[in-house]
Formats: sequence, C-alpha cells, structure tokens
Amino acid sequence: MEAKYQTKIKKFAEANGWTVIKILRATVNGLPDLMAFKADRPPLFIEVKDTGGVLSKVQQYQIKKLRTDGFVVFVSEPKDYEDLKNYLNN
Repeated sequence: MEAKYQTKIKKFAEANGWTVIKILRATVNGLPDLMAFKADRPPLFIEVKDTGGVLSKVQQYQIKKLRTDGFVVFVSEPKDYEDLKNYLNN
C-alpha cells in the first residue's frame, strides 16, 4: 500500500511541475523517501507512510534536523493526501 501511495504522490507532484527524486540509498540513514524540487519553491522532503505507520527514531531525528535547517518536510499517509496536494498546487 505504501508503494502505491508513494507513486500517487510522485505522479501528482510531477504533473504539477515538480521534479521528484526517490531516495533509494543514501550515506545518511533516516532521510525521507522523496525529495521534490520546483523553481521558486523551497526543496520539499516527503516521508511516505502507510495508514498508521510509525517513524523510526532515526527518521524522527533526520526530519527534525531538516526542519531545524529550514527545509519543508511532510510526513504523509493517505489521510493527509489533500494537505500535501494543496501544498504542491500552491
């Protein structure tokens, strides 16, 4: 289910002018699943979770660090899709 939701997010973002990169492997553990870029918008990180999914401690740490560094980070499960869509459309 999580993979399908991630694909749905990626397709919607790309249809709205974002370049989306799926982070498969990184030298830093716990980074969000997706990075999205669009001209004149701050870089966006998206951690995709299935309904009721829980962040690991390292994910919590990395998300907090990214936000502290000024980045926009969404932790999104299917119930949050409309909020994410609204952000991507603006």
